[in-house]
Amino acid sequence: MSAMCKVSLASFAMVCMLGSSSAMATGNAGLDRRAAAGASRPGAADEAGALARGRKVYDESCMVCHATAIANAPRPTDRPAWEARNKQGFEVLVRHAIDGFRAHPPKGGAPALSGDEVRDAVFYMSSGRAK
Repeated sequence: MSAMCKVSLASFAMVCMLGSSSAMATGNAGLDRRAAAGASRPGAADEAGALARGRKVYDESCMVCHATAIANAPRPTDRPAWEARNKQGFEVLVRHAIDGFRAHPPKGGAPALSGDEVRDAVFYMSSGRAK
């Protein structure tokens, strides 16, 4: 990846992070927090669907930072990074993704995402089955 492309991606990521501060004021914050509090990994019957939905959200919203590891965002294919995070528990990962945590903005800077969409994206990235 060229240096110019990395700079452009980093600039875009910073805009997303700065612009995401309004994410909590969308009116859905309470619903999303409840969704995160009860977040569980999809059951075996829904794993394929959750992976497909999560991949779509990842491709449309999360890839900008996670594919290039901007601000140390773990790549979906980085199993050791996700294993360390998975030890915290799936509910914690979803709550961090929805509410924001350290450099990760709320909902990854995409305030229109629902809590379920964020959960599916976290499942996709943390499952170890991302391609």
